[in-house]
Amino acid sequence: MTPDTNVPLEPQRVDALGAKCVSCGHAWIVGYAPIALSLMAELAKRAMCPKCGHTRPDVASDSEVLRLLRKEREA
Repeated sequence: MTPDTNVPLEPQRVDALGAKCVSCGHAWIVGYAPIALSLMAELAKRAMCPKCGHTRPDVASDSEVLRLLRKEREA
């Protein structure tokens, strides 16, 4: 059986963990899924603001992560 080439493919969903610095407000992507949950947890524990070096960021909101992903795609 041959695949139906007229069926549009859905774009691949990208999940990401974002962080937002409580000191300077900078937001960045910490890691992308799919990834082992233990590795994502380790990335989150070690997250450090690339702008000011603050070591205790908050988790970024979903809307902030989507904004960062759009910005990456445009670059």
